[in-house]
Amino acid sequence: MPENESCEIASCGRKWLGRAVVTTGIVVPLLLIASCVNSFLEDPFPAHSTGCSEVVQFAGATMPEEATDKKCVDGGGWSDRGYTVDFRMPRTPDLTARILEAFPRTALHGEEAGKLHFGIDFDREKTKPEGLSTYLYVDVTVEGGDTALVHVQAFNT
Repeated sequence: MPENESCEIASCGRKWLGRAVVTTGIVVPLLLIASCVNSFLEDPFPAHSTGCSEVVQFAGATMPEEATDKKCVDGGGWSDRGYTVDFRMPRTPDLTARILEAFPRTALHGEEAGKLHFGIDFDREKTKPEGLSTYLYVDVTVEGGDTALVHVQAFNT
C-alpha cells in the first residue's frame, strides 16, 4: 500500500470527526428552520378569545342586554378580520325584532323549524360602512322552550 493512501487510526478518526461536526452544524440548523416554518404555515394565527365589545363594534351591532353565556372568538389573520360570537338569550315572541334591533345591518333571510337566518341587508346597505365587517351572518336556534342560541359570524374576506 502506498504511503499516501495509508491511514493511521488517529488521523482517520480526526478526519471523520471533523466531517461529523461540519455535517451536524449544517443539518441541525436546517431541521430547526424547517420545523419553525412548518409550524408557522400550519396555523400562524390561531383563533383566540377576545372581548365581545370589539366583535359587536366590528359587526356594527350591539350585544342584546339579556345575552348570557357569551363567547367571543377572534379567528382573523394578518390580512383579514374575522370573529364569531355565541350567546344565549330568552326566546320571546319578539325574538326576530330584538335580533334586528341588535344587528341593524341585517335582514331576515330565512326561517325553518326552530331556526332563523339573518344576513347583511344589501338592499339597504349599498356600500360597506368604513371599519365594519363586509359579511355578517346571524343564526338563531331555538333551544328547548324558552332559550335561543345565537351564533354570529362577522368577517371581511
